[in-house]
Amino acid sequence: MQHVSLAITASEPLRPMRVSARGEVLAARLLAMWNGGWDINILMLLQADVHALSALACDKGHVRLRQVAAAINTLLHKALVQPRLPNEHEARDLAGYAAALREVSAELVQTEPVDRIQRGDVSRAERPPADYWQRWQHADSAAGNVGANPPCHVSVSPLKPPEGIPVTTPMNHEPPASEEPGRGAAAVLAKRAYHLTQGGPVYSELGPCLEAEGAELEILDSADELIELLGALPPELVIVDAGFIEDIERIGKAVQKVRDHVGNHLCLAVILERDELALRLRARRAGADTLVVAPSTVEDILRVLRAVAVPPAGDPYRILIVEYDRAQGVFAESVLRNTGMDARVVEDPLAVLDTLQTFRPDLILMDLYMPRCNGMELTTLIREQPEFLHTPIVFLSGESDEEVQFEVIDAGADDFIAKPVRPRHLIAAVQNRVQRARVLANRGSNPGDDRDARTGLHHRDILMLHLQDLLAARKDTERAGGLLFLEVEAAAQIRERHGLAALEQVLADVGRVLAGKLPVDGYAARLGDASYLVVDGNAGLSALEAGAARLRAELMQHAFSVDGKPLRVRISVGICPFAAVPADVGAVLNASERACRNARSTDRGIACHEPPKDAEREAQVGLEKSIRDAIDESGFEFVYQPIVAVQGGEDAQFQCLLRLRDSDGKVHQAGTIVPVAERRGWIAEVDRWAVSEAIAVIARKQAENSKLRLFLTQSPVSLASPQYADWLRDQLIAAHIEPESLVIEIRMDEAIVHSATIGEFCRSLVHHGVSFCLSQFEAGLDAASLLEHLPLSFIKLGPRYLRAAAGGTIKDELHNVIAKAHQLGIKVIGHRVEDPQSAATLWMVGIDFLQGNLVQQAGDALSFDFKSAVL
Repeated sequence: MQHVSLAITASEPLRPMRVSARGEVLAARLLAMWNGGWDINILMLLQADVHALSALACDKGHVRLRQVAAAINTLLHKALVQPRLPNEHEARDLAGYAAALREVSAELVQTEPVDRIQRGDVSRAERPPADYWQRWQHADSAAGNVGANPPCHVSVSPLKPPEGIPVTTPMNHEPPASEEPGRGAAAVLAKRAYHLTQGGPVYSELGPCLEAEGAELEILDSADELIELLGALPPELVIVDAGFIEDIERIGKAVQKVRDHVGNHLCLAVILERDELALRLRARRAGADTLVVAPSTVEDILRVLRAVAVPPAGDPYRILIVEYDRAQGVFAESVLRNTGMDARVVEDPLAVLDTLQTFRPDLILMDLYMPRCNGMELTTLIREQPEFLHTPIVFLSGESDEEVQFEVIDAGADDFIAKPVRPRHLIAAVQNRVQRARVLANRGSNPGDDRDARTGLHHRDILMLHLQDLLAARKDTERAGGLLFLEVEAAAQIRERHGLAALEQVLADVGRVLAGKLPVDGYAARLGDASYLVVDGNAGLSALEAGAARLRAELMQHAFSVDGKPLRVRISVGICPFAAVPADVGAVLNASERACRNARSTDRGIACHEPPKDAEREAQVGLEKSIRDAIDESGFEFVYQPIVAVQGGEDAQFQCLLRLRDSDGKVHQAGTIVPVAERRGWIAEVDRWAVSEAIAVIARKQAENSKLRLFLTQSPVSLASPQYADWLRDQLIAAHIEPESLVIEIRMDEAIVHSATIGEFCRSLVHHGVSFCLSQFEAGLDAASLLEHLPLSFIKLGPRYLRAAAGGTIKDELHNVIAKAHQLGIKVIGHRVEDPQSAATLWMVGIDFLQGNLVQQAGDALSFDFKSAVL
């Protein structure tokens, strides 16, 4: 366990640390800030370190050390007196002095005597009273600087920055001069916090920032150590990094024990490496209070932590209890006061409005039945006051009639809690609602919190709320405005060539440029890895198209930088006018994303969503009816295409391809059926029919003493269902089919998005004889991770590898893919092979199987001579 302490305050007694060690620590911190960016709060703490070091240097007579410390102090004083961050010249000088300080400290190590501390007699040691040091806090100012050495005034010329350190202008924004000093100190995240981490650039910055905000931080690298420490010394905040997600259940149980035993609020914050539903559910089920998803900067973490922070001691939650029964009111007041809340009881309902003006509660806890004015009437009166329109009102009553409870909610209440209530339930209900109310209030009073400090873009949830409000306000009127979906093309290639950090820097720069070119009252946010949303609530279609063209031109003409070299990006833009789709956020997002996908194949790079024409709409309705009828009547059918071993073999294996024949005799393929079924929520039923039919076909062949392996594509929506794996396992057991007869096929792009849930599904069935195939495979970091973590038996190559006959990098990449797959025991299938040249190329690089019209077109019969088929 490491204990992190950022700085020594001016009044703190000097720790028994050698002068040289102090100098080395101070130099390391200055150089770390030079490389990573300056922070005003940490600079203030570093100034206290410099004062302590200077005093020690005067005592010990270290002249050169004293000179360097004085020079650093002068530069820090210039910046902090305003306050502001160091400018470029001051930052360069600070880095130079830090290097000089490191050299001086290294020289002192050779000459400085080591103090030998003798073990004393501890047999009579006693534990001091809790918080005993606070008794002498008032004496600090009285003591002044009595006995302190006179200040040492020296003049030192600036040194050159150390070699190997790039000269960069600090990128942090300077705080506004009007900001009140010490304002941030009131927002205490936690008095004591534990951080379970494996380290990393963002996480290493989190410790100093938490300490700067008043937290006493312990950094841990073992889940067992955290659990042990939780029982011994409970904190107010526990942060668990993504690397410990496998231990989150154990940690959650330990946290809950502390909550039950201590009674006060313990916040559990979990950092997730990617935004995935399975990870979110796992963390929430373990008891996480808040989640931080894929943070790119330490500010992303702090922003979430501040939203759930323990309220400052001077600003506890204010709860107004309106209760005619004095005994009930006193009970609720005592329960809430014991958790640190400021609770006040009002017995006369007519006195509530006056109390609201003086007490300004965060939440009102109200009884239903009271004389002179009941709770519903009082709620209506409170909601008529504009300043209390959004104050949470929770009813606490013994009324069990659900109709009455609905009337209470309809009158303006936020919740109804039935008596009798357990104290823990009451505390949780009050804390959660007050916490959300304060976050919303702060968001309204600090509009700058709606934007990402690094890029200037709005946070995604803010944009989504704005979009939802726009659509709701114009649901019954003619709707102007629209949504732009922008995507940076070739993001994967940038990552492959230059690395993830370079790609992230480019995408952040794109966000900054986009934020600076927004239309008036426009909103913009980053949606995914390389996609952005822009909301314009006032523009018509022509203005939306003109705005899209302008933004695209600005971004494509901007010279971004990667590794010091200019880089230009290509942008695709999809436009969805609000009037073209139903007033639904999901419909608008889907339409704009599809338009962006269409824009990639155009020279203009811009496409607008067009609502389906009447004939297309009728055809769509007819297809939906056909799919629904096929589900109800088992009206789907399979066609089969053989998958042939290039070296020959007797094993019969086919791909099952879904087909639907409608009432007019038209045959619809899977590419048409599946998107409609997914949109209507029917895909799980379609997949269940497909699995049942495939198992039945295999069982019939086994009854004829014929071995058969079938490949069957399944949707990740079905695989994510908790009951689906159990259902499939029961089907396999009931049919008694041979192991590895059924191969579940999953598209790689879907597996990347749902890797956790798909991995869990695969691991639960691989021991029951089910094999798995990853289709549309293309090399990359995500692909390599899937090969390592999924229990795959096969991969099907993506269409780009059919061009390997032309040679070059694609052929080399294909060699590496096949070699890696074979190393892991995975067979490789060449998919959709149409010509002999592609087949020959795939055979020469070591492919295992071929599938495509070159071998045989798909048909309704399981017929192919596998024994004679040799390439």
